[in-house]
Amino acid sequence: LGWTQAQGLWSISDALIRDIDITSNGEQVLLGLSNGKAIYVNLVTGRRLEFLAHREKVNSVAISPNGRFALTGGNDYKAYLWDTESGQVLRTFEHEQRVVRVALQRDGKLAMTSDGGNQAIIWNLETGQKVSQLSSWSRQLIFSTARFSDDGSQLVTGTPSGRVSIWDTQSGKRIDGFEVEPKKDTRPPRAVVYDAAFDSKQRVITATSAGIAQAWQLENGS
Repeated sequence: LGWTQAQGLWSISDALIRDIDITSNGEQVLLGLSNGKAIYVNLVTGRRLEFLAHREKVNSVAISPNGRFALTGGNDYKAYLWDTESGQVLRTFEHEQRVVRVALQRDGKLAMTSDGGNQAIIWNLETGQKVSQLSSWSRQLIFSTARFSDDGSQLVTGTPSGRVSIWDTQSGKRIDGFEVEPKKDTRPPRAVVYDAAFDSKQRVITATSAGIAQAWQLENGS
């Protein structure tokens, strides 16, 4: 896809778009809607598939780099891993509260699902078993963004209060973290972390509601 012009325009008339993800080549898109639908679209072929398993609004979506698999989480306390070719559910992950954030590892071996309380879990997608649960002293562990490192050894998360954390996916322990630069003239001073990701130089890149992008060097390159 080119960056200088629009490639298409879609209008969703019956719901609000709650979240969106796109494949590495920019050719496939996944939308999560307030009416409980998740919509997969192939921008090259025009193929569209509606996933209807959720019973309430979809809060977060993630699509694999090749576009074959989707992970969606919603207010029905469930996250589904499903096949974008058939719409078939491959795994179901249940929580005790609404699922607010999901993430997929690049090679499809791991997933993360987190809810509106204090539960964030790393899953093995091959077995469907829990790998670890993120350990936090916070009463509520609500993430505004979450992304795996390419090798799946770490997870970076951001929060509405401006905290960025790096987690070890095998142990669930927080191994690094920092606070983003707050928005000026706000009381209390804070900024929502809109997105965070690892880059190829052992850094974490963040973008926030303050309109600021920052690069954070990880300690010891890990």
